[in-house]
Amino acid sequence: MAARGVREYVIIGSQPAARWFERPIRFAKEDGSDGVVRVSAANLNFCYARFTANSAGQKATVRDVMDLRKLAHLPTDAVYYDRVEESLPGVDGREVVPLAIPYNTAHSGSDYSVVYGSANREYVEPLLQTALETTNINTWRTLARPFADVTAASREESKVRGFTDRLADRGWERPTQYDAHAQVVIRLFDEDERPIDDYDIYFESEPADGHVTAISDLIEHKHRNGVTPNVFMFYLRTEKWDREEEKWKDRFDELKSLTFSIEANEPETDDIQYVPFVLPLDQGAIKKWIRHHTTTVMDVYMRRVPSENVFRIFPA
Repeated sequence: MAARGVREYVIIGSQPAARWFERPIRFAKEDGSDGVVRVSAANLNFCYARFTANSAGQKATVRDVMDLRKLAHLPTDAVYYDRVEESLPGVDGREVVPLAIPYNTAHSGSDYSVVYGSANREYVEPLLQTALETTNINTWRTLARPFADVTAASREESKVRGFTDRLADRGWERPTQYDAHAQVVIRLFDEDERPIDDYDIYFESEPADGHVTAISDLIEHKHRNGVTPNVFMFYLRTEKWDREEEKWKDRFDELKSLTFSIEANEPETDDIQYVPFVLPLDQGAIKKWIRHHTTTVMDVYMRRVPSENVFRIFPA
């Protein structure tokens, strides 16, 4: 896109208006979002990986799969898939898009919206001016850090400008609105690119030394797409405001490892099996693939294995 003269920016709030908190809708006051769009969903600096069956996956039989599925946990060395494509921001020539989270900014409203809010112009207008006046690609490439500095400044300001006493008494804290979150989107297909709609997804984690945190503690929301049910999304709180220490803590520092696995099903017969997907990640790999304020998309093409009973030829 940069080669064509396109200069992209992301400017999104993370501070829904306090009056929205009275509404019985969790998304109206969801941390890490502007009350309509999540920061991680708006961020164009997504991570992407595509997995297909390796030689071991190609050789797996129906009996192999059924034996694996009898186990209480899929073994972490049952790796039947390889990552055959990946894309990360800033790697292999991929441009990093400047992202800023200005203070006191929500999705809509005459006071706090990005486009026409009246109470946040001091935070938003300099970003818009920079975006409109930057005509040189090389200059644009230097703006990721200044935009990130705006996000850091918003966090600092959130520490000293809290909620009203009425909301504070309910446990709401302004800094938690700036907790970093991430989305992990899984899209499942068989090797012929047909969607797989019947499946189970598992996360198993090992806490780092001195912690009791599990990956389930990070998951704030999960959603199966109603139109394309082969797509499943997890929303994770990847940083958390610590009131006592007055700083944000990286939740991934509390995890030593993570094993992500998928079992798919053919609901009407056992004569069709899908080779299970297992992806073990150490702490470094977790931080590489699941990033603050970012969406990770995983396309998994699962090996569909028919038994010998599906098609047979008998002598006359």
